[in-house]
Amino acid sequence: MKQIEKVRYRELIYFTILTFIIFITHWKLLSFDVWQDDNALLFKIQHPYEQVGVFGAGELGLGAYRYVAYPYILLSNIFGINLSIFYLAGLVIHIATAAAVFFLSKVFIKKDELAFLSALLFAISYIGAESLIRLFNSIQTSLSILFILLTFFYFYLYKSKKFILTFWLLYFLNFKKIFVSLITIAPFLGIYIYEYVLNADSRTNLIGTFARQLAMGNFEYLYSFFATIGYLFIPDIFLANIYNFSSTIADGNLIRLYVVEALIILIQLIALYLILWKKNRKYFQATGFSVLAWAVLHKIFFVNLYIGNLQGYQGVNLLAGFIGGIVIIYLVSYIRCLSPLNDLKKFLIFFLMWVFSNVAVYSIYLPFVPLETTSRYLTHSGPPFVLALGLIFYSFGKFLKVSYKYIFLAVILINILLSFFYIQNFYVNKMLPIKHFYLQLKTYVPSIEKNSIIFFEVADDSKSRQQFADFFSVGSMPDTTAIAVRYGLDRYDLQLTQSFNEFKKIVMDKPSVKTYAFYYGDGQLRNKTQDFINFSQKRKIWNVNNEFYIDSDTKVYENGTDIVNKTIKITCLPNVPVFPLELQFKAQARLWEEPDLKFPLAMVDELRARFVCKNYFDSDQLEKSYKAKESMSKISEKIDIKTVSEEKGFEQVNLADNSTDSVWRGGRGHWIENHNEEILIKFDDPVSLSAIEWYNAYADTTPTKYQIEMSPDGINWVITSSMDSSAKKESGWVTEHVGDVSISFIKFSIFDTYEHDSPAISEIRLIEPGIDKNLIGKEVTLLGNGYCFRDSISYMAIRNGNQFKLKDFKVTIITSDGVRDYFFYKSLDLVMGDNFNEYKIMLDLKGLSIKELRFGPSQFPSDMVIKDIEFVSTIGT
Repeated sequence: MKQIEKVRYRELIYFTILTFIIFITHWKLLSFDVWQDDNALLFKIQHPYEQVGVFGAGELGLGAYRYVAYPYILLSNIFGINLSIFYLAGLVIHIATAAAVFFLSKVFIKKDELAFLSALLFAISYIGAESLIRLFNSIQTSLSILFILLTFFYFYLYKSKKFILTFWLLYFLNFKKIFVSLITIAPFLGIYIYEYVLNADSRTNLIGTFARQLAMGNFEYLYSFFATIGYLFIPDIFLANIYNFSSTIADGNLIRLYVVEALIILIQLIALYLILWKKNRKYFQATGFSVLAWAVLHKIFFVNLYIGNLQGYQGVNLLAGFIGGIVIIYLVSYIRCLSPLNDLKKFLIFFLMWVFSNVAVYSIYLPFVPLETTSRYLTHSGPPFVLALGLIFYSFGKFLKVSYKYIFLAVILINILLSFFYIQNFYVNKMLPIKHFYLQLKTYVPSIEKNSIIFFEVADDSKSRQQFADFFSVGSMPDTTAIAVRYGLDRYDLQLTQSFNEFKKIVMDKPSVKTYAFYYGDGQLRNKTQDFINFSQKRKIWNVNNEFYIDSDTKVYENGTDIVNKTIKITCLPNVPVFPLELQFKAQARLWEEPDLKFPLAMVDELRARFVCKNYFDSDQLEKSYKAKESMSKISEKIDIKTVSEEKGFEQVNLADNSTDSVWRGGRGHWIENHNEEILIKFDDPVSLSAIEWYNAYADTTPTKYQIEMSPDGINWVITSSMDSSAKKESGWVTEHVGDVSISFIKFSIFDTYEHDSPAISEIRLIEPGIDKNLIGKEVTLLGNGYCFRDSISYMAIRNGNQFKLKDFKVTIITSDGVRDYFFYKSLDLVMGDNFNEYKIMLDLKGLSIKELRFGPSQFPSDMVIKDIEFVSTIGT
């Protein structure tokens, strides 16, 4: 009895230490707000019976994410909407899960201290740390792990003497028991078939794709698996530092891998020393195997295939994949060193297979997107990983005749520090901006009326845009959900937009609707509602009543002429509103007479840095280029492009806006549900084509399976081009030759992409027969280098030509938020001659005031006059 009480007392001490350390490392969670998908969860808690996003209707919910909101709904019935209580509940269940890890380890391995250290490592592990900072995952993930551990726990208690043998016999050999139990399991079998086979997630089809790709020798599909294993065993922050350190020694991914290999060779030498010290043939064979396997891994897979087929994947992920492969080799070698098929070896193999199976499932779904150490998708791999690690440390300590506790405690201390600082940094970089943003919004607008319209202009920098995405991106629901949950509204009670044109249209269509306008940048929200009201009441014009001159300074040499084109800088500007405006001005531009110059010409900037003239003007190419441009313009005027779906901010209009900077992207919700996308191009009149070109926006979303069909009438279709490949293409133009055909419809159907995400295409252009596609847009390059002419005859021919325009004349608008300056550039084609021509530029100022306006420099020897500069409001009457 005393012995039992002593054991229970020791277990109570362990549990107390676990609880204390968990709260020490995770206490900051109690101050967290909600972000991203947690906004949808909070809305479901507030409206438990509604059909809400992926949660479905009713308190329990429906579909794959049923039950996620239910624990919080129960808590809200007692404590109300209290985020601290919600996060605390997640911690409490996490503590229970850590206790389950302890008892499972204790029953399996029968070593209390090892079980406690394994449970402690899981409790504060850096692995899967993201799951606790998301309410969406916090309770659900811990409960899931808890049930899995209890299942193994009771199964082992039931079959403790024949654990492995009985497990296999139950499923493959013990037919008698199976047939006797058929009546009992039949209802559950029916439910299983209906829920998980007939109505399986469409992504299960990826298993076949994954297996086929490996069978065809496309081993790059193992990229995510190996890299994720690397991140499991070595935290991502350490791998990033190793990668950065290697860059100080050598540049280039392949060279950096050689640096890592040098470290591995050092480890091999240490292992060889230990072998010679132990004089054990078995250890020598195991280490010899690891050396051989490592060499094969390097030579055949990582160098010839890994590097060759994964050009688009670089940096620390590539290093993680290499490390992952090495880790697997060493684990296999280490297991070979253990005593044959004792309990320790059985459990170690079992736990490692558990880990590898979890990672493999996610790798099949995302074969080219490794999971970093903190990813919530790795949390389920935490228990078997810490149990396997404990066994490795224990057996390795026996091998070296040292205490395994010191190694284990060092790893635990590292994880405590990593987890603590991860949560602290997340709070500072994510949660504080969210809290501050909504506190400012509540200060400006204590309550929001139904049917209100809110416009947010966001600073054009990556930090502000990422923060703004964290404030609103909800995934399965409208972005208005994030505001709705804080103002007690329905997500459809208001409209939210970042597009000023959309905002303007709504206001003009519904002038009586309550409107709000804000600017967000540098962590501050500024209320621009009154400015917008003033701006929209009447169309306004702000004038700059001066004429400005740009004169080219020259220095003539015997072998040529240097030309300095200066820049006009205008700082005395009117107090212009911060909303999108139209800049209008008139300009006169005259090329210099030929007798004033000696050829060739060379441009220099205002600091007299000379550009060497290497590209000479080719009038024949210029003429062909203009012909190609005219052909493109003629076709683009005739087409109508429709897509099945579009992602917000990546609309279909971007497919034909003559810019590769803008992108159309298929709606992700539609893509996940249907796994296909379609672009339909319709012509007003039949056109003749020789090729179709589309601009691949992102390498990761390269369309890998698609077909292009053409039709003269929209009924009879002919496939003119198709692709079914695993190849990845870098961002750029892709040409599909179709022969010389006359058609009225084009259908571009996309069935898969490189990372199985929705496709993204920047531009589609259509090539007429006889047009050299390589010369499309070439006139900009030719005339942009027009100062390097072959001779004076070419110069005068251009000067007197009717088509000539001054290319790439730069207009710069400098805006400021009071802390930082932002530069907006626009290049114009100015008509040359004695007349003043009018020019217009749309300015999206991102909510900022104009600090300075600049004209120039030009790239030709010219005199220019600029006058009648006006800023014109784009709304109002």
